[in-house]
This record gives sequence, C-alpha cells and structure tokens, in this order.
Amino acid sequence: MRKTIIAIAACMLLAIAGLYLGSPYWAAYTLEQAAKNGDADTIDMLADMPQIREGLKSQISAVLAAKLNTDPDIKGNPFAALGALIAPALVGKVIDAYVTPDGIARILKNGKPTTQAPGTAAPAPHFTAQNEYLGLDRFRVRLHDTAADRAGPSLVFERRGFVTWKLIRIELPADAFANTPATPDI
Repeated sequence: MRKTIIAIAACMLLAIAGLYLGSPYWAAYTLEQAAKNGDADTIDMLADMPQIREGLKSQISAVLAAKLNTDPDIKGNPFAALGALIAPALVGKVIDAYVTPDGIARILKNGKPTTQAPGTAAPAPHFTAQNEYLGLDRFRVRLHDTAADRAGPSLVFERRGFVTWKLIRIELPADAFANTPATPDI
C-alpha cells in the first residue's frame, strides 16, 4: 500500500512538473495558431499590449537615433536635430496605433511590421522556432525564416501564474529596418 501511495505521489509530481515546464510551449503554440487563423481575441488574451508597445517603441527609437547619427545624408542636415526631437513622438503614435492583435498577427506572419496590402508583399516567410528558457518565469521563441535564411522576430513570454504565460516583448531582427532610409516600414 505504501509503495502505491509513493508511486501515485511521484506520478502526480511528475505531471505537475511537466505542466509547469511545458506550459510556455503551449502558450507559444496557441499564439502561433491564433496568428495563422487571424484570431484577434486569442492574441489579445495572450499578449500584454502595453509592454509590447513600450518594447517596440524603444527598439524603433534606437534604430532611428542610430540612423540619424550615422547616415551621411541626414547627419549634415540642419533639420536632423528637429527630426530627432519629433521622431520619438511620431514613433509612439505609430506604435500605439499599430500594435494590436491584428498587427501582432502580421508581424508573426511576415517577420516584420508591415502594412502592405495582401498580394503586394514578398512571399510569406516559413518560420522554424528555437525555444529557450531565460529563467523559470521567462521564455523566448526565436523565429528563423528558412525560406530566406534570415532571423525572424523573437517572442518573449513571461509567466503570469502557475501555467499562464503572456507575450511581453517582440524583438525584431536588425534587418527588419534594413531597407528604410530614416523610418521603419510601419
């Protein structure tokens, strides 16, 4: 009888550990399916929109600042300082308007933010994923576009309960803004 109780307790402990450690994989899979199916409600449930917006604002602001400081055409321009002052406000407005469940679905489908009409863009990327824990409460999914052999966005999830995870950050690859003179393709 005692061995049975120990075996049942061990099985329950393994099931709980499996549920705890496997839950981010389920959250990532659920987000992937919601993006493929255009399920905005599920994406909204899985994503912390304010945190994602702040993360994207900081990424895009850093890219714009770097371009303002390194682009020779812009560097000598007397209006560059004015642009540097105005750019963060404009980026903030664009990100606030763009980062929605539908916008996140487009990022996951295209690998970068885009508002191009369907049929006018390049073929959709085919992503493979590399998953990694960043700690017990953080999990990253790195997407790689195998068709173009380039990095895609990385998705950072944060534990919000025992098995509940929220998407808190979308890290865009450096080349997401490679074809832009001074502003991203948003």
